[in-house]
Amino acid sequence: MLLEEVNPKYAKGFSLVLLTFFFMVALQILSKMIGDLTAVFLNFNIEQQYVTIIIRLIGIVYYAEFVNFLLTEAKLGNVGKMFEYIVKLYLIGYSLPMIITLFELILSIL
Repeated sequence: MLLEEVNPKYAKGFSLVLLTFFFMVALQILSKMIGDLTAVFLNFNIEQQYVTIIIRLIGIVYYAEFVNFLLTEAKLGNVGKMFEYIVKLYLIGYSLPMIITLFELILSIL
């Protein structure tokens, strides 16, 4: 017997509590992964600025995928595509310091 069949109010509350629990566990795992990733980058003498940019870019991409999925599920696929293009332009602009540094490195090697 499903909880929703017995009392729909309790089913929604239980779902909310369970969702909150899973979200908190996911945040703890994500926090540990970010710490490990930062440690790896710092071991290779990569500046903290670039580590922060990379972590933020990864977060922005996951957020954009989530929003695009929600918009597609809400039958707003066209808005999702426009949002996806806007995020791509934002990612290019946000990663510009890394792109400039990469080009400077390539030019210094040549």
